[in-house]
Amino acid sequence: NVGATWLAYILERIAEKPFHELVNQYVFEPLDMKQSGWFLKDVDTTAFAALYLSNDLAVPRYDLITYPDGALKTSIDDFAPFIQEMIKGYNGQSDLMGQAYYQEMMSNQLTKANFPKGKFKKAKGFNWDLNADGDNISMNGADPGVITYTLITTAGNLSVLIFSNCSLYESESKLKTFF
Repeated sequence: NVGATWLAYILERIAEKPFHELVNQYVFEPLDMKQSGWFLKDVDTTAFAALYLSNDLAVPRYDLITYPDGALKTSIDDFAPFIQEMIKGYNGQSDLMGQAYYQEMMSNQLTKANFPKGKFKKAKGFNWDLNADGDNISMNGADPGVITYTLITTAGNLSVLIFSNCSLYESESKLKTFF
């Protein structure tokens, strides 16, 4: 989460424009993601599901100060074109960016070249998790009342999106059975 927020801050400094405006301009608008935004004021919340904790306690809608780390308000229908674009980009078919950007973003950054003294058991791209076999790329997240999971095969022929309006913080074993 801190890394995502820092990355957004660096982009803001370079572009001299707030991160949410950059994403609107370069992602949401080109992909026609009209129901997505970073702040409650920017989206129609009437169609959103209520949020709950695992003990059925309702969670009020909220914004995050560190919004780039996971406060995207969206739906499966609006998020699907983004994932489709990621697959197209990984396979060199994107209209937004060149294939090299997607492949760098989704390739392991925890390497000896990047960290000569590092010893890593996991592979990590820029905010993407990579499995050891290199056949899928995923991203997950959780905040009060929300759990998300996104999986993309590196063959580029399948993606899975799961959005939940109930967070399971009581025990990690419940989270594992959920997925």
